[in-house]
Amino acid sequence: ADLFNGLLLPCQHKGNVAPVVPDDIKPVIQEQTQQVTPTNPPVSVSANQ
Repeated sequence: ADLFNGLLLPCQHKGNVAPVVPDDIKPVIQEQTQQVTPTNPPVSVSANQ
């Protein structure tokens, strides 16, 4: 878990997670992305305005 956190944290700071994520973790991130995506558009839109 520590290794994954060490790899994911720096990637998240850069905003690039998928490109560096191994195939084993991709499905998990895709699931998280699908869950988070619906809530992102309204937040980003309100932030831009």
